[in-house]
Amino acid sequence: MIILSHMPVVASLAARVTGLLVALLVGLGIPLSASAQLGLRGGLSLSDLAGSGVQTAEQRQGLTGGAGWTLFRLGPVEIAPELSYVQKGTGDLFLAAQQPGGGLPGTPPPNPDFVEFGLDYLEIPVLARLVLDLPVGSAGTAAYVQAGPALAWRLHCAIRPSGDGSLEVGDGCRVPQFQGADDVVRSADRGTVLGGGLLLTVGSVGQVTFNARMIRGLDRVAVDPNDPEARNRAFLFTLGWDLNGGWQGW
Repeated sequence: MIILSHMPVVASLAARVTGLLVALLVGLGIPLSASAQLGLRGGLSLSDLAGSGVQTAEQRQGLTGGAGWTLFRLGPVEIAPELSYVQKGTGDLFLAAQQPGGGLPGTPPPNPDFVEFGLDYLEIPVLARLVLDLPVGSAGTAAYVQAGPALAWRLHCAIRPSGDGSLEVGDGCRVPQFQGADDVVRSADRGTVLGGGLLLTVGSVGQVTFNARMIRGLDRVAVDPNDPEARNRAFLFTLGWDLNGGWQGW
């Protein structure tokens, strides 16, 4: 129900990202041939922060939408870059006792402050995908696993105090008590993607795709190296449509 209620927003995001991706491909001189495969994706993001410095972190529900492009195939292997908008962050977060000079808003007991982070990213993963035909239904039904690196740039940031509300939160990702006028969250992130899904070909017009993946951040979220260790983690569940025909086996 959460995904369905937000599908108009996801569709709008996917359309905008698709336009950006097509413009990028044309700018790089990559032809959009009849055998090429361009796809749209949209769905749900479940995210939190993980790491040795995180004591508790509630999951944040968000949206994701974007587009993917299959560059080439070699047997059952495909290489596919993507361009996606992903909402990450966490619900109520309490970090381990803050080290001297730390910047993120984690304070030790007995009066802890809980903080919610809203972090929205433009993410570019480049994925290797192994596609396997399934011995069910008609030709074009397949399952796949995928993995690869991802780069993400922060588009939006919001910090909201909860608990006793004693934190003074500025605009964006600024917490005056710790970093003054500077952001406490990095503007970019590197990560790894691991996932899989199903491809269901619909005649010669395209294919429906179901995808689930986990994205783990490699960089600390905090700018200050003295802060407790916390990294992005997100689980994405998407429904998509690939254009220009579907998987017909290899």
